[in-house]
Amino acid sequence: MRISFDYDPRFDRQRPGPLESVIWAIRQAQTSGDEPPGWLTPAQVAPYQQATEAVRRFGGTMLAMPVGSGKTYVSLAIASTMIPGGTVAAVVPAILTQQWRETGRRLGIDLTVISHESVSRGNVPDGTGVIIIDESHRFRDPTRRRYRTVAPALVGRLTILATATPIVNQPADLIAQLLLAVPDDALALSGIPSLRALAATDLGSASLDALVVRGDPALIGAPARRAIEVVPPTEPALVRVMDGIGRLLPARDGAIASLIRISFLRALGSSPAALVAALGRYRRLLDHADRAAKAGHPIARRALLQVIGPAPDQLILWELMPQTAELSDLRIGDRRRVAQLRRQVQRWLAEGDAKRRCLQQLLAGDERPTIVFVTALETVRYLRETLGIPRMAWITGSGAGIGMTRVSRESVLAGFRAPRAAEPPAPRTAIGLQPPWLLVATDVAAEGLNLQGIARVVHYDLPWPAVRIEQRDGRAIRLGSSHATVEVVRFGLPDLLEERLAISATLAWKAELPITAGLNAPTPTGSGEPGWVVRRAIRGGAIARFRIGEDGSLVLAREEGGQWTTDRRVRDGVLALAEGSSEPSEAMGIAATVNSLSVAVRGHLDAFGLAGQPANRLAIRAIRARGETLRRCRQRGELEAVGAVHQFLARGHRAGEAAITRALAAGDEAAFSRAATLGQQGPQPVTPTAHLIALVVFVTQRE
Repeated sequence: MRISFDYDPRFDRQRPGPLESVIWAIRQAQTSGDEPPGWLTPAQVAPYQQATEAVRRFGGTMLAMPVGSGKTYVSLAIASTMIPGGTVAAVVPAILTQQWRETGRRLGIDLTVISHESVSRGNVPDGTGVIIIDESHRFRDPTRRRYRTVAPALVGRLTILATATPIVNQPADLIAQLLLAVPDDALALSGIPSLRALAATDLGSASLDALVVRGDPALIGAPARRAIEVVPPTEPALVRVMDGIGRLLPARDGAIASLIRISFLRALGSSPAALVAALGRYRRLLDHADRAAKAGHPIARRALLQVIGPAPDQLILWELMPQTAELSDLRIGDRRRVAQLRRQVQRWLAEGDAKRRCLQQLLAGDERPTIVFVTALETVRYLRETLGIPRMAWITGSGAGIGMTRVSRESVLAGFRAPRAAEPPAPRTAIGLQPPWLLVATDVAAEGLNLQGIARVVHYDLPWPAVRIEQRDGRAIRLGSSHATVEVVRFGLPDLLEERLAISATLAWKAELPITAGLNAPTPTGSGEPGWVVRRAIRGGAIARFRIGEDGSLVLAREEGGQWTTDRRVRDGVLALAEGSSEPSEAMGIAATVNSLSVAVRGHLDAFGLAGQPANRLAIRAIRARGETLRRCRQRGELEAVGAVHQFLARGHRAGEAAITRALAAGDEAAFSRAATLGQQGPQPVTPTAHLIALVVFVTQRE
């Protein structure tokens, strides 16, 4: 393919420009010129314009703005701009459906809301307009039913992904979500030929600024965070219980036995009440296994999940067990040890544990609005019964209440919300009393809820995924908070238990994942003028930005003595030289640098094949065979459809489109018709021109 090289019309090859202006021209993201809706704050305007441009260019975007910065409002602003007056669909967690509906109504947007849980049951949002996937990190696993259900429904639809935590366990989480919204080759013109291939490589070296919009945490106007850490002592009862867990012999297979013990230790980390419940569930499981064995019915893992019921994670980490694991592997004779240990923990429970006493001391004499997050249902009940606060509010996945009275979730949450000035004050609760000041909740309340009235967030239990920490804090540390500072209290595990579980170490490691993937800084914005500049610095280097065709953007950088590359870390290292640069260089010529750039950009883009790569070679072969048959039969009408399918297969695909290619390979006629339609509608291959926008060259300072 012939790639031509040219200059931006405003690029003055004869005269250098100011360093700061040219640097901004290199840094700045492409933004739309759309006038933002009046409901957006000034800090939300730049993310709105960047994301709107991304939707126009690629068909989708990800809003990875900080927790509490108003992703709901920015998402709806983008949707209303792309399809004025049209229907917008939002896929959101069940607990947030009413909140989204009310926001859409208040903003005058025709909004259809469907829950994540409904998608998991096989339902998909109808229509052809814009679709928003809120808390999109829940759609990070392509093997899960909710992902496989929603992916086909997004084909051909403008898609907005919204999450403050795009990476949960690994960088591939981010790519899996992006592929729901944008084609695999969305950034081919920018030097990233395949998002799928990127997921298996060093994600931190790539720049995803064009697809992932982050905003600036410093501008959202959220309250400051005051961190406190509490580590309960290792009390004698805890040591005895841990010894008892260590003496259990739960399974012949060492891996399964370790999983069971870890599940007990995690329950212990929450509360003695959680451990009592876990041991009780396990005892019932062993009883069931005993009866099944005596009846001669070995029960595999699939049947086991049916026995456990709708919440298997409340038992142990069965999701990590082999599919072929059988109940016969469990040691039925361990029931006696389990019963003894359970009685021991019950005695400790009656006395009260040190962790709960630490929480009582923290809350004593202080009625600041507080939310306490726990991981186990039994811990909610335990704290409700033992903290001595009569009107403590609580929320779990199965209900909500104040004290011993069950009320609706909305009634519980009303007293912890700080409404916007234009909204009416929060209603009184259903039982006719002033809202309580203490709320204990499982992580069902950790996502999306606006609780700006909260002044203190307590992590009584540390969650396994690190993203939960940020999600929990974001209930209070968000735009519109009633408080200048929010206190964040983190309960660590007693030292002996931390040594066994290493939860704090795991959370610290996972918290670094967004940084290593290049998502630690806001997407750059600013204003700059095309041009070039040569400056002296502590070492040499160069960086240039190109506009590729109409939509693409490519940044190439090289360190002193190195090759031109798109590696983000090289780019950032060269840009850092600007801070230490001094007077302009005497070597003002840039001809040699431009010559090397023209060769580099041609070779770089040619190597990535801008026409796209066959996404599924089996499908390509099947369609070619079909085409040959049609040519022999002179079926010209159908040959046009084959050509359109070829167009479809020659470009990058979203996750839903990739499923169509697999169906094509299997000879599915419905997939053929769908691919032909998409091939006629989709983008056509282009032969782009690389326009040089900005160039900065650093030369070594003289001694």
